[in-house]
Amino acid sequence: MSQILSTKNIEILKLIDEQKPASIQELANFSGRAVSILSRTLKNFQRHGIVDLIEENRRKKPVALATEFNVELFLLFLHIVVEQKPIRL
Repeated sequence: MSQILSTKNIEILKLIDEQKPASIQELANFSGRAVSILSRTLKNFQRHGIVDLIEENRRKKPVALATEFNVELFLLFLHIVVEQKPIRL
């Protein structure tokens, strides 16, 4: 999940939400990123329910479904008991 929510990808989500691009090509123009890289990123977003890609006039229009995220970390502490045997001298 950390790769999906990288700084660059969050910027892409903000662009989608604010600029409402009509196509991946238009998003590429806004972002300066290559269409091929954006396509891969957007498909990954789509798999995770973050973006929808709507087919319009033979183009795929990216639509942000999620723009705010809560990250919760759960730490599990394991206590390992090591049996110590006395050393005989």
